[in-house]
Amino acid sequence: MKKKEKNTEKKTGYSISEPVETIENKGSKINLESESTKFIVILLCIIVFIAMLWLVDTLKNSKEEDKKDEPTTVKIDYSEVLVGNMLDQKPEKYLVYAYKTDKDATIEYLLTNAGDNYKLNLDLANNKIAVAETSNFTGTIDQIKFKGETLLVIEKGKITKAYEGTDDITKYLQSLKK
Repeated sequence: MKKKEKNTEKKTGYSISEPVETIENKGSKINLESESTKFIVILLCIIVFIAMLWLVDTLKNSKEEDKKDEPTTVKIDYSEVLVGNMLDQKPEKYLVYAYKTDKDATIEYLLTNAGDNYKLNLDLANNKIAVAETSNFTGTIDQIKFKGETLLVIEKGKITKAYEGTDDITKYLQSLKK
């Protein structure tokens, strides 16, 4: 009877018949392949990350450029004046409506048909110096004071009439319509 020979091959995936150098070469070749595979994967991840950053930046900048291309209209409101220049307007005769915070809708409507007129917001920081407990419409521009809602009639740079309170202002503006 023949004895069964024991298989002396090591279970490395390589046959014993191959030279040892080849096994080592193949082993190091496998290691190089796995390291180069890792390197390629890392490199691809970095490239994808940079591409995503570039794409986000491009989209963001294109939106900003679209906004820049749209013309914006700037509206300058020439009907608003400051206390310091309310007597220096071009028409010879005009009205200045001084108000705090909220304008009266009736007065606003009546002013649309009253000819040349300007508005003076007493709540603006530049105009607060002219707000006082009592009104004064005589003297220099520095001495002019407003107690509250007021309509001034100005002719040739001088205050000729002053109407205080909603009722007096409304009556005067309605008299202009007649």
